[in-house]
Amino acid sequence: MEIANSVMPKRDLILFAGMMGTGKSTVGVRLARKLKWNFVDLDEEIEVDISSSISSYISSLGEQAFRSLEAEILKKTLQKDRPLIVALGGGTLISMENQELVRQHKAFVIWLDVNLESILVRLTKDTEQEVQKRPLLKESDLRNSLKERMDQRRTGYELSSNVRIDCSNLTVDETVNRAMKIVLSGDEFN
Repeated sequence: MEIANSVMPKRDLILFAGMMGTGKSTVGVRLARKLKWNFVDLDEEIEVDISSSISSYISSLGEQAFRSLEAEILKKTLQKDRPLIVALGGGTLISMENQELVRQHKAFVIWLDVNLESILVRLTKDTEQEVQKRPLLKESDLRNSLKERMDQRRTGYELSSNVRIDCSNLTVDETVNRAMKIVLSGDEFN
């Protein structure tokens, strides 16, 4: 779906939220390409800033230090030139401060929601390099770890999102097309 020159989105800052493995970065990149917008992956911005992997940073300094850094990088990212699409980290919206920051910047948040079984299938296809970037994948009881995190993060997604797309059974292209229709229409629903 290409956009006609006369049809321009009603928003200029779109954030994709959701758990790891939901397709935030993949969908974000493809949507940005279709709209001819800038794209930022928040996790990649953090890794550039620290010159290291998030996994290493958390191992060295702990999750609390990481969340503080994440909030700082989010603030900088939201000030970048628009129009802009950002793929958030899976836990970015657990922080009430980050939720408020997103509201202050009038971001339109699309929550890519995927059921636990679909996430497990997607993550088992990850390459060794991707597994190294995702510390959670190294845990012995991945199912319970994911479920616990999903439960912890759900409220942040619900409170911050303008739209929820259940993409458990959607292809990437179908998800991109749904997001495109939402962005172009200006519709909000949960």
